[in-house]
Amino acid sequence: MSNRYIELVPTNVPSDGKISFKHGHPVIQFIIGASDYLLLGSSIRLCGDFKCFLNTAGDTPKSTPATSRDYLNMNCRTGVYGAFDQLVIKNVGQFSTIEHIKNYNRMMASYMPVTSAHSDVSSHFNQTALTTGSPCEQKVSVVNGTAGENDTELNSFSVHLPCGFFLGQQPIFIGQQGINGVLIEIHLTPDSQFFHSETGYVGDEMPNLLDAYYEFSNLKLTAELVTPDPQSMRQLTSKSGSTYQYNSISSYYTSINSSNAIVNFNLGLRNVLGVWANFIEAKRINNFKYDGLETRFLHNTDNSPAFIKTLIFTKGGVKFPENYDTETLQKDDPNDDFADPQVIRGFVDAITQFSKLSRTMISPANTYQNSYEFDTQQLDGGAIAGVGMAYDQISGQGVDFSTQNFGIRMDTNLITDVPTGLYLFVHSKNTIVFNGSGIQILK
Repeated sequence: MSNRYIELVPTNVPSDGKISFKHGHPVIQFIIGASDYLLLGSSIRLCGDFKCFLNTAGDTPKSTPATSRDYLNMNCRTGVYGAFDQLVIKNVGQFSTIEHIKNYNRMMASYMPVTSAHSDVSSHFNQTALTTGSPCEQKVSVVNGTAGENDTELNSFSVHLPCGFFLGQQPIFIGQQGINGVLIEIHLTPDSQFFHSETGYVGDEMPNLLDAYYEFSNLKLTAELVTPDPQSMRQLTSKSGSTYQYNSISSYYTSINSSNAIVNFNLGLRNVLGVWANFIEAKRINNFKYDGLETRFLHNTDNSPAFIKTLIFTKGGVKFPENYDTETLQKDDPNDDFADPQVIRGFVDAITQFSKLSRTMISPANTYQNSYEFDTQQLDGGAIAGVGMAYDQISGQGVDFSTQNFGIRMDTNLITDVPTGLYLFVHSKNTIVFNGSGIQILK
């Protein structure tokens, strides 16, 4: 076998090469055409330059780079991933959807801190994904320009796109008798969700924050292809076809606003390996005043913690896989503000196997339930909170939810009117069956 490297530009790039949500380019699209090669999904990288702007007030408004004098900031843990609202992967021949992750940045808001250490986000991820260990450092090193309104300095990045399809163990045959090419779409996040005010105030004194926007330029997609040996090629192009197994992430959204919070979804998936969820108050979504990518526990209107006292996962209305209630520390002691270790372990275990976790940002300093109004007031870059359950980390076959509903029941101390968004992510196993006549996706 021999390897070759490809470099692609977006198919929908404007003439000036600059892409931003504010200026009417909310989707970035790349096409890897059909060819008799094997695509290494783990080699895919999105590369380019990134910069933050805001509009100055006056008779002739104009865009200028953000500076230290402004109160503009972005989430420090997700970095450039915070700009990716959806990731869609299709095959080119039939445009069949192979994987579609909605709220991709919310997924990364949990995935990044659980699987990365402080040293990661401040070193190599700082260079590749523009992440940092604190909001203050993020503003200084990523958001702010360095030379006033004539600043031309850009932040370069090169990120992998974590998803089940690209992290599969098998190379992907992209020939006409295989997947027949890959189409990758990245839907950008609205500026009001991506940015937030450092002070939590957006008013007449800072009208330019409402016009803040981010911009990508010099975008390209790089990947590595492998030429199959003659025997492998004959097998891949045979009439009987072949299969490709991969994990997939499905996303769901709902809201809760009750001391007895019940979440119920018909997943329609046969091989569910795990689920996890994170929370954010509904008023903080798409609001420049707040960080729309924060992941803290439930709170009441006075910012007092709305502790989870009992947590239950169900299948078809029956407790599963644990046939007991998870009773947290706060059920008997409402003054205990430390997160329950079993809840945190279940959350981590659903994202990556807890017993094999070698590095993480999770600690008692960022999982306790505080009364801060703004996430930036907490240590270690803000809270890391969520609930989750791993269903199968031994056989890898998962649990069948195709005919029975998935459910979560939480007995909480949410006693005030605070609609809270719950973002649910389901990790499942899929299989693609492909031959010369097309592909079929079995979920």
